Amino acid sequence: GCVYSEKSIYTKAMEHFLEADNNAEQTKNTKLKALVKTETGKLYYKKNLPDSAIVYYKEALQLYTRIDSTEKQQSQLMHIIAINYSMNKEFNEALFYNNKALQLTKLTHDSTLEVRIMNSLAVIYREIGNYKSSKSMLFNVLRHKRLSSSLKENAYLNIAKDYYYEDNMDSAFYYVNLIAPAVDERNNYFKLNYHKFIYELYAKTDNCIEAIEHQKLYHEYRIKITDKERADALVQAEKEYQLSEKEKQLV
Repeated sequence: GCVYSEKSIYTKAMEHFLEADNNAEQTKNTKLKALVKTETGKLYYKKNLPDSAIVYYKEALQLYTRIDSTEKQQSQLMHIIAINYSMNKEFNEALFYNNKALQLTKLTHDSTLEVRIMNSLAVIYREIGNYKSSKSMLFNVLRHKRLSSSLKENAYLNIAKDYYYEDNMDSAFYYVNLIAPAVDERNNYFKLNYHKFIYELYAKTDNCIEAIEHQKLYHEYRIKITDKERADALVQAEKEYQLSEKEKQLV
């Protein structure tokens, strides 16, 4: 099931997950059942169906609470549930699960997950207009030891956005200028996000020449991403067709 899910062959993945779930039920294997529920939730998340994903992730979380020494899995699931609630713009629920997950990371000493949760909380606070709390979370991220350069750049960009929404353009420019030297090394999704924000920043400060330049770059990266997604979809369709043909031969 996991192999099919990774290859985005969702129908086949679900068939195997249902079979594994039945086996786990019959053998009273709680850990396997929790794993299957988690992977099924991930499948729905990948299909952009957060409501269904939340149902399975919550079932997995409930199962893990019955298993000793699974605080790490529980905190990861709480964070994933929060992400899915954020996708639905249900920010109160997202805050609730992220904060519960953050408390658990203090017990598990999972600094990587702690940083991811704080970034997630910062984005939620910005979405609801609480820019002070958003910046506070992001400054806590920057205090972390051994913080990767990409996470640091993400934090700088998000801090710049908070200042932008507070109409503090000088501070917004200060933080985006910290990112500028590293942009070329980042992936197209980061570049898209970066140039879209810089375009908006220059437009708001009436620098039309720079705004137009970054608007062009934003559209350039959006086209690149769209073209890649279309190409990936064609490859995936071909894989599913080939798999279907092989299965027909086996019948």
